[in-house]
Amino acid sequence: MCDCCEGRVHINPDIVAKAPKDLRIGGHIEKGKDFCKTLERVPFKTVQVFASSPFAYKCQNISNAEKEKLSKIGKTFYYHCPYVANVGAEDDSKSTAALKCVQDHLYLVENLPAAAVLHTGSIGSIQTIGNRLNDLTYTKPLNPVNCPLLLENASGEGRERGRDFEEFRKLFEILDHSKVGICLDTQHIFGAGVCDFSNHESVVKMCEEAAAVCSTGVSLIHLNDSKCECGSKRDRHECIGKGHIWSNNKESLITLLEIGKECDLDFILETSDCISDIEIIKTLKFS
Repeated sequence: MCDCCEGRVHINPDIVAKAPKDLRIGGHIEKGKDFCKTLERVPFKTVQVFASSPFAYKCQNISNAEKEKLSKIGKTFYYHCPYVANVGAEDDSKSTAALKCVQDHLYLVENLPAAAVLHTGSIGSIQTIGNRLNDLTYTKPLNPVNCPLLLENASGEGRERGRDFEEFRKLFEILDHSKVGICLDTQHIFGAGVCDFSNHESVVKMCEEAAAVCSTGVSLIHLNDSKCECGSKRDRHECIGKGHIWSNNKESLITLLEIGKECDLDFILETSDCISDIEIIKTLKFS
């Protein structure tokens, strides 16, 4: 079982940590009973939450009145679909439940500056996954979010699909790029052995390859260090600077942040201490 999104912490309203100026960065947090109040109180420009349990198909809905409030807060946010929502499942009952869950999340983000984030799926063929996702109903989100559904790259555990840009390229040849975009997870891409983040050039190459896959480029970055070595094919997140990616050399981290800032991308930290992660990022010198 992966430990992504392990940083579902309750943010103390007294915390004053803020991201570097103009950098859109936040954490995966507990939604709370009143998501509007939670979103207003956290010191982030963007957040990610689970609508309900990450291990159930249920998707908690919100009222139109709540949506009206959320649309006026001035922040972007992302609902991470449950881990069990495997749209590549060969079992008809499981794939049906997974697709309904994803569709419910798409309804959830309607008319909001928000998107649903989905793990690409496992076992099923790329063609099957693409066809199933194309059959869903989409509504364009509010700016600055450009796609209502973002597919997250995989670390390569088991029979996960979307573990490299070649698989993503084949999938996005089937998908409508105005409806489905890319969420790039740094730990997953490191675990899959696609990018080792060793220097500036490695990040530039990775971003160029991702941009070539989808016409809208990368829409969201899950910014995570890794407990496991490059190419381990394991999904194990670590706090920034404490893992195998950025413990000794942060050149590639600076490059990634600079690219994200230039492209006005959202960064979501899925670690156990996103506040400390942001404090580390604040010490870096980048343009």
